[in-house]
Amino acid sequence: SDLPTTPTACCIDAALICCCMKFGKQLERHKVAGWDAFYVDYTGLKHSLKQCYAKSIQKSKKDTPQAADQAYSSSDGEGDSPSSKGLACGGTSPLQASETWLVELEASIDRVNDFFCSTADELEGRLDAGTEELKQARGSDVEFQLKCHLQSLARELQATLLDISHFAAANYTALYKILKKHDKRTGLCVLPAILQQVAKEPFHDPGKARLESMQARLREFADQLGVDSELQLAAPTDKSLSENAWPLIRLSFSLGVISMALGVL
Repeated sequence: SDLPTTPTACCIDAALICCCMKFGKQLERHKVAGWDAFYVDYTGLKHSLKQCYAKSIQKSKKDTPQAADQAYSSSDGEGDSPSSKGLACGGTSPLQASETWLVELEASIDRVNDFFCSTADELEGRLDAGTEELKQARGSDVEFQLKCHLQSLARELQATLLDISHFAAANYTALYKILKKHDKRTGLCVLPAILQQVAKEPFHDPGKARLESMQARLREFADQLGVDSELQLAAPTDKSLSENAWPLIRLSFSLGVISMALGVL
């Protein structure tokens, strides 16, 4: 089962897949096992969105029925930033952004950042240690035995590297989705400003550069161990994904931007 090799084809296929299942279910289905507690709390934020704005919606409908009805004509949409209170998308919103909800959103972002950074730190530490061990054993009697051990380490690092890359991409998409839902429900326009901030978070743009640098180092390490980094090193459960791992990782980071463009259109 060949995967599409061009960005356009990949995006079309991804979009078709996404249409078949609600995002919340997709996110739960594709979470990395054991990492559930560190993802954006998409479901919690969705429920909190209804609770935080319930009273404001009722008050706005009494005070300005027409404006409120326009702002809440749909209950299934997405987001904006604290600095954009009262700014409406394509109209005048009778509401202001809920500080309570924005604090919950920030807590989710902090949780993602903390886990991403701690995992990346651990990966770099293990890679540094393995590289140093190999250097120290070069030409010694234990070099061959050590290389066998380090080959297993390299495979573990690659698997975790793929997992943390998918983790970062999934959380960015979750933030985009919940912000879009926030804006659609409230009539506010916080999504653009918050996503600009999110792009600078450690798990996103800086994280992407960090992981790509780590992948380059891991490939070099694998070459020194005699491991074919393209065919043998990456070994997730789905072989078709391992063969196309890094093109897909790069794609996943850009899907959120493409989604934003489609949303504007």
